[in-house]
Amino acid sequence: MKRLFIMSLMIIVVLLTTSGCWNRRELTDLAIASAIGIDKTENGYQVSVQIINPGQIATAGGQGGGGDDSPVTTYYDEGETLFETLRKLTKQVPRKIYYSHLRMVVFGEDMARDGISKTVDFLSRDHEMRSDFYIVIARETNAYNILSTYTSLEKIPANKMFSTLENSAQVWAATGKVRLAQLISEITSQGTSLVLTGIRIEGEKEKRDIPENVLQITQVANLKYDGMGVFKEDRLIGWLNEEESKGYNYTIGKVKSTVIKLQNICKDNEDENLGIEVVKTDAKMKGKVQQGQPKIDLMIKGEANVSEVECYIDLMNNQTMEEIQNETNKTIKKNVEEAIKKAQTEYKIDIFGFGEAMYRSNPQYWREVKDNWDQEFENLTINVHVDMSIERVGTIDNPIKR
Repeated sequence: MKRLFIMSLMIIVVLLTTSGCWNRRELTDLAIASAIGIDKTENGYQVSVQIINPGQIATAGGQGGGGDDSPVTTYYDEGETLFETLRKLTKQVPRKIYYSHLRMVVFGEDMARDGISKTVDFLSRDHEMRSDFYIVIARETNAYNILSTYTSLEKIPANKMFSTLENSAQVWAATGKVRLAQLISEITSQGTSLVLTGIRIEGEKEKRDIPENVLQITQVANLKYDGMGVFKEDRLIGWLNEEESKGYNYTIGKVKSTVIKLQNICKDNEDENLGIEVVKTDAKMKGKVQQGQPKIDLMIKGEANVSEVECYIDLMNNQTMEEIQNETNKTIKKNVEEAIKKAQTEYKIDIFGFGEAMYRSNPQYWREVKDNWDQEFENLTINVHVDMSIERVGTIDNPIKR
């Protein structure tokens, strides 16, 4: 009996001293932010926040909420600081904005050219924000316009941008996924510079924010990733086109898969092409100093498959396959060299991490040149070596024409 009394007393004490979830937040009290857009104004910032309307998102059973409301609402306001502006949004939003499910942060192009380090400081300092969102640049428009564009397939535009960026980086290689930690590392590094993917509105921009945009088979306005922006310190200074973006990703070893079009294989008809699917790549760079001059050996290796044949060639011929392999190597090397040339001659900034390679190979030399590495980079000799292996030709041997 005494033992039972003591156990009961202990349970009561535990219950009385347990506070529960003292800082819990009910879902009905929160406005979940899916994306933030940051634009530059004369006096500070314009901040746009894309907030999910839970009543319009499909449930687990496949049924959406009632009414004709938009699946998201984009609120915006202006202020002298980013934190101030986000707080000012409470004058419009009936619930507390919750940032822990953020998917995208979009910088307007003017904002990016002015410098993003002050805003990045806030994004990394705020305890409510996780750092697993992707960061992109609104190209030839502002961030508000991007966040106020209706999208099909994915009701929430931020989810559309997030998934599209992941898919294109996985299979097309002309885009790049950058999260907050990587962005901070590249802004503060002396051996490499930041590169961010651009996103633009394609089509009739003035119709981007009307529901009819997604009620048609073909959207009149659509969000599309386009090129990669080159930064010097924290400022956007220019863009790489699609092929140069691929060359950049080859150089830093970020190409998982992509497509290469070979035009010199089909000699009987110049309008016919042969398609190559790159399925794996790896890049290594080694720095060295010869007679006081820095040099980089860049080695790119990988595997590829023949994915499409439009012309009359014999894929069972070893000489033909060797020719295909050589043309694949030449195409990749051309993309890489074009990206390097643009960085050296036009932007005069090392976006590839060659400086880090020099530091690893010769720390003493790096300490001597790190303060003026951009000038050294302009005349840096980079030897590009590409070795792709054609592994498979698909489920049939020779083309249908043959």
